[in-house]
Amino acid sequence: MYRNSDAVIRPELSAVVEEAAAADAYFIGLKVLPAYNSARKTGEFMKITKSASETLKKNVTERAQKGPYGRVDRTYEKDNFGCVDRGLEELLDDSVTAELADFFSTEQVTSKLLLRSIMIDHEIRVAAEIFTTGNFDATNGSVAYTEANLATINFPLDIQSAKKLVMKRGELVNTMVMNRDIFDIIRRSTLMANFLFGSLGGGQQITEAMLGKAFGIPNVLIGDATYDSSKKGQTAAPVYIWNNDYIWVGNVQGGDFSAGGAGRTVVWTGDASSLFVTETYRSEQNRSDVIRVRQHTDEKIVSTPSGTLIGTQI
Repeated sequence: MYRNSDAVIRPELSAVVEEAAAADAYFIGLKVLPAYNSARKTGEFMKITKSASETLKKNVTERAQKGPYGRVDRTYEKDNFGCVDRGLEELLDDSVTAELADFFSTEQVTSKLLLRSIMIDHEIRVAAEIFTTGNFDATNGSVAYTEANLATINFPLDIQSAKKLVMKRGELVNTMVMNRDIFDIIRRSTLMANFLFGSLGGGQQITEAMLGKAFGIPNVLIGDATYDSSKKGQTAAPVYIWNNDYIWVGNVQGGDFSAGGAGRTVVWTGDASSLFVTETYRSEQNRSDVIRVRQHTDEKIVSTPSGTLIGTQI
């Protein structure tokens, strides 16, 4: 475990941070790549190549009298992870802390704000791992997901095709991920409304739960988290972290890598006792206390066949 004579781990502030993280529904990164505690900072692991030709191959199992049983030649691949130390600090000037003491705890508020920045960074890394053809195959939707195509967008066909593709690999399909803009287009699309309610369904509002129930995919995750893309000093320009290029459909699992699923947020417990660590230390030259929130992780894709992407063609 990391130790610094000047830094003190603050369990009570860490509790505040963990509570804030659990309550922030805008962030879905940890729902897509769940946290997995590792005693090692770096490591290698072996995984079975999950192509249909290997794990789902039809083999001859009958044995002739006095003959040998059939044998298979299993292929394994070596992969690795490497956790990276990340964090942010903020100075709490003594005079400011004293001035605000009657209104709120500057330590708690600062810890939460630092956490928000750390979670934004984590969300960006997870989205980059999921919404990329470098990790998952992609098939364009039958129609581009645009305002002009609201009458012809066929989300039911696209999602059913993607689900079948992943299931044919022997994978469970329990999650779909999309950004807010795409979700809102789907909610207003004619064919989706007819699929759920029929042609006389009226103005009923399509929800995440409805999508999950309709397609047998229990976890429908909408990427609402944003970040300010403007440069310092310029007018704020919020953009969605999860872009509108793709919809991801696949298998999400927690626990050990052997459980499968798309991937994990690997947390090195040798340096971080939890996913988020909050520390404080004194800086006399600034007459301030310093709050630090940090994490030591690697966002790792474990199985590329466990998911697929629907290209929205936007």
